[in-house]
Amino acid sequence: VLLKAEQARRGTPERPGNPTAAEQILRESLEPLNYPARIVGVLAERLANEDRLPQAREMVMEAVRRNPGDERLTEMASVFNVTDQTELALVLVERSAASEAEKAL
Repeated sequence: VLLKAEQARRGTPERPGNPTAAEQILRESLEPLNYPARIVGVLAERLANEDRLPQAREMVMEAVRRNPGDERLTEMASVFNVTDQTELALVLVERSAASEAEKAL
């Protein structure tokens, strides 16, 4: 699913990339695969990067409801439990493996 979505996003020499088709591939896989963390994470990141943070947060919360024991999804929910893009960026930097000096940049 992830490979197919990435291929749709990038396109081919004969066919231009289509981010909308890529998103649709990911969305259509959520229900049948029971909201797996990898797909949820990729789609949530794309939505957030497109300034659709409420949609990303809603999808992550649905994934947690369906998979309450999945630690990756629980962690993702805490990251996406923010109000805007700036706060999301700050949370991601704080949780990164970067050194304190790199985080300060």
